[in-house]
Amino acid sequence: MENPNQLTYRPATLADLKIILELQQQAFKPVDHLKPETLRRLLHNKQNTIIFDLIETEQLPIGFAIFFTRSNSKKIRLYYLCISTNFSGRGFGFNYLQQRIASLANDFESISLEVRVSNLPAYRLYQKLGFKIVKKLPAYYDDQEDGYRMIKKIL
Repeated sequence: MENPNQLTYRPATLADLKIILELQQQAFKPVDHLKPETLRRLLHNKQNTIIFDLIETEQLPIGFAIFFTRSNSKKIRLYYLCISTNFSGRGFGFNYLQQRIASLANDFESISLEVRVSNLPAYRLYQKLGFKIVKKLPAYYDDQEDGYRMIKKIL
């Protein structure tokens, strides 16, 4: 069990909201939590400009990811990646992103994200996947912490 190679993902639904809220609480400080209403709205996106994945191993939900894009755009943004602290540091985030980015390569040319300057594990993960810092974002987060904008070409 707990093999990062046994990772799957599927579209999240409103029925998954409770699990998503629990995963978020396990993994992030309250300042980084998305409100239930926001999550509900993201799950109910009618424009198909949001990809909302539930990440599982052996059918056990271990995380979720949210991507934003625009109609007819070749760019996509990783808005939120959450892996339960029970599973962090074991390669699940890396394997998920590696699989997901490969699946997005047919439709998108680049992927961007923002990450807290202090979030070294996430920064290192993104760097390992080939993301490059393109800009420092002063006081980017609600608590005034700086962030980095990172981009990866996925042609």
